[in-house]
Amino acid sequence: MFAWTNDGTPARLAVDAFNALAKPSKWNNIGSRIEFLPNDNTKGRVLMQVYPTYFLYYNRQHSASDTQFQAERPLDNFNQNPYPPGPAPFIKP
Repeated sequence: MFAWTNDGTPARLAVDAFNALAKPSKWNNIGSRIEFLPNDNTKGRVLMQVYPTYFLYYNRQHSASDTQFQAERPLDNFNQNPYPPGPAPFIKP
């Protein structure tokens, strides 16, 4: 398997400020992961969290169904057992 992980989490100071505002919940790191398995052809699998919006392109083509919109409320990226070290609860394939 070949995979690429993108971590887009802001600096620690910003995360600490977000956590203070959202107590008792805590910030989940944001990012995405693209996985390619030998039998997947060229499509691969994209795993992403609820923030930010993702625009997916396959072979340089994009369609409306290839857009994963971010959560409507910023607080949807916070929870009681954040990633890391907890599981990434908001990653969706």
